[in-house]
Amino acid sequence: NTLKWEKMTDQRKVRLDDLKFWFDSFREEYGENFGHPLAFIPSAPEIIHEYYWNLIEEKVRPYLRHLTLQSRVDRHKIISAMEMCIMFGLPIEHPDQDERRKLNAHLAFFVGKQILLTFHHGRLDVRGPANFNSQHLALLQMVNLEGFPVFSNAATWYLFELLCPKIP
Repeated sequence: NTLKWEKMTDQRKVRLDDLKFWFDSFREEYGENFGHPLAFIPSAPEIIHEYYWNLIEEKVRPYLRHLTLQSRVDRHKIISAMEMCIMFGLPIEHPDQDERRKLNAHLAFFVGKQILLTFHHGRLDVRGPANFNSQHLALLQMVNLEGFPVFSNAATWYLFELLCPKIP
């Protein structure tokens, strides 16, 4: 039991470090694309990280335990849960709420793609089809924060993965 807890702690630290890196990368790579510098709420990665683990432990893993003896959360559910948490926490600030949701949808999609790249060791073309990308961004902006559609969104990420060719 102690070893499992230590592993979980390491896993959580890695996820937090990843979030910090991805938020910084998004700001550096795409900040100029939005016509203004991107400002994040204080402690943005830590807040989203906390939302993420609460969602996984309270709403995702218990359902998986109910279905099988294993409670492993696959990459599609990890990505989906992270997107939902970003859209719940809205870590990028902006005075206009529609623009804020748009900016955070782009961040959520970026982070999702980074997680998928991590699982494939960078050997996946995550640009994705343009129509798929625009529809997913629109969906994220309309997410009902009460419902957290983690499982249906995970199926979307499974499809996205199928649409992205492997890089040799």
